[in-house]
Amino acid sequence: MKGKTVLITGTSAGIGMETAKGIAKLGGNIVSLNRNEDKTMKAHEEILKDVPDATLSFVECDLSSFKSVRKAAAKILEKYPKIDVLINNAGGIFTEKVLTEDGFERTYQINHLGHFLLTNLISKNFVEGTRIVNLSSSAHYRGRVDLDNLNGEKSFSGFGTYSNSKLMNVLFTKKLAEVLEPQKITANAVHPGVVRTEFGKKNVNLLTKIGVKVLGIFSISPAKGAQTSIYVATSDEVKGVTGKYFANKKVKKPSKFAEDKDLINNFWVKSLVDSGLKENQVIHNPTMS
Repeated sequence: MKGKTVLITGTSAGIGMETAKGIAKLGGNIVSLNRNEDKTMKAHEEILKDVPDATLSFVECDLSSFKSVRKAAAKILEKYPKIDVLINNAGGIFTEKVLTEDGFERTYQINHLGHFLLTNLISKNFVEGTRIVNLSSSAHYRGRVDLDNLNGEKSFSGFGTYSNSKLMNVLFTKKLAEVLEPQKITANAVHPGVVRTEFGKKNVNLLTKIGVKVLGIFSISPAKGAQTSIYVATSDEVKGVTGKYFANKKVKKPSKFAEDKDLINNFWVKSLVDSGLKENQVIHNPTMS
């Protein structure tokens, strides 16, 4: 990994910070994509305590804002002509239904659309061997993707919507793997495990907080939770492996819905429309050519 450019969203704390630290130890040059610069700098200070010679940089990127994502993508394309690894790590769970400035339910936009837009916009700087890692969750097994309810038009619940978004991450991964395989670029999804972080402790109701606390009893540290992301992003053992769902550093069969080809293709098209991508900004899609 020495000298390779590694972009990671959500590195200001938790799994993202530990993923950045782990890859920095391997020599990767980390580019943190976060919305808050102060929190990012504090996280970088923590990384430098363990990895004094780490190369760390920051690009402001708020996944809940298409304007911010587009601005970040433009800066990335200019500063980083070769992207070796992209880890779409950031995400959130929210009890209340809130629409973003772009008019989308925030779980849908932060956990999927923001990453979808970012990945497509910076894809021209991917090279042969680039690895894309999308952070999903075992919660995706409970998820369902209704193309007519992506913004909670019919129903909304915090954990249900989160689970749906984690299924979206796997659907996105499956299509990415298909469209990028001719270029020898890989895309895989990972489940980090139940991890002790601040995730799920804000913007949620009392019942969800209690659930998070109970799960915490059986959870693992952020450092351990980052191991599968680090493994899939860097290990020679998975070189060339694509379109898979990993848990505990092993390939695991995903939800049956994650392998529904019609759903995969239809969700990709819906994501293109919702993210407002122009034809010349989209990763080549065989089903639309």
